[in-house]
Amino acid sequence: VVKEGLDALLDRARMTPEGLDLSGTVVANEHLYVQGLATIALCETAALTKDPRYSKPAWQAVRYIIAAQDTRGGGWRYAPRQPGDTSVVGWQVMALKSAQNSRMKIPSGTFRLVDKFLDSVQAEKGAMYGYTDAPRSAAEAPPTLT
Repeated sequence: VVKEGLDALLDRARMTPEGLDLSGTVVANEHLYVQGLATIALCETAALTKDPRYSKPAWQAVRYIIAAQDTRGGGWRYAPRQPGDTSVVGWQVMALKSAQNSRMKIPSGTFRLVDKFLDSVQAEKGAMYGYTDAPRSAAEAPPTLT
């Protein structure tokens, strides 16, 4: 069942000059959410199986995420190179960390840009983070889970 799911994921994927786009035919505001989540699945599969049928496409999917990063602000949003939001950024960072756990080398500049983005949306020395901008008050910060 898992293999069939992974095969279906790869059948919908599209190779681009930037890497493997896993988003298939999703609507625009879901594009990089799907890319991040599907890349996590491929990277975790590659780490567990060491199977080149999954490790090669996983690396190509990671390449796509790296290329999609906003080179000015450091984040990701719905489409490649858009200024970021913390929700999409979180999934891309998780995908990059899964890639690292699979022994893939992520350029250090990618994480430096993530830091730049997160610094730009934080307030009170990291006590609060906004969605696309730093919150001016606790009321503007997204709710926390307790």
